[in-house]
Amino acid sequence: MPLPQILPYRVTRNEFVTEHVIQLECVSAEGVERPSFVAGQFMMLHWKDELGDLIDKPHAYSIASAPQEEGFIFSIKIYGPYTTRLSQEPKLGSIVHLQGPYGLFTLQKVQNERVVLLAGGVGIAPFRSMILDELTRIPIHSFHILYSNKTKSSFPFKEELDTLSLQHPKNLKVSYTITQDGDPDWTGHRGRWTAESIKKEIGDGGETTFFVCGPPPFVVEMQDQLAKMGVEKNKVKVEKFT
Repeated sequence: MPLPQILPYRVTRNEFVTEHVIQLECVSAEGVERPSFVAGQFMMLHWKDELGDLIDKPHAYSIASAPQEEGFIFSIKIYGPYTTRLSQEPKLGSIVHLQGPYGLFTLQKVQNERVVLLAGGVGIAPFRSMILDELTRIPIHSFHILYSNKTKSSFPFKEELDTLSLQHPKNLKVSYTITQDGDPDWTGHRGRWTAESIKKEIGDGGETTFFVCGPPPFVVEMQDQLAKMGVEKNKVKVEKFT
């Protein structure tokens, strides 16, 4: 089976949305048709310099936009020289190249109505895509997001998620926790999600499919906590960001 084409996209937004996270948005360049994708998949970013040479190796980023939205949205944590440069370039109107989509981290074949989404940091990206995809149609799942980040100001898409949960109370609930205790105004959960706090939020884990997305330590820890709850491995889907 041939690999997807590497196609040009024009940057329409590249700015910080939290202290350490940028939101990169792009639309198809003139004459290019954006490929269809399934919510939860990712694209490979082939970023080239002004001479057309590849900057570093291609990087994988989950698609944060829903299939019904125009173009692509990516939520990218700034970590190291590559992403630091990516936060400063490319400028609006410049071209990046994307290849894909790839990945099986989707709601396809999920039979349980209830879906719990455990997100660490920018691991929220594919979940935004899934949620918007369903809520723009007749929803067939009910979602509960358990979202972990360091501080209250470091949650990408928080305002949007809060609005969606108010608009769709039967199909979306969002619970937040912060892992650094230096925020005296925070009234929500503190500390990492544990088997006990997860169970307190969602109740019985039966008849539920779990998705976990975030940095590898977060994913491994959440898998351990779900195992302590007695959740079967075939009910847990994972995506690690490196």
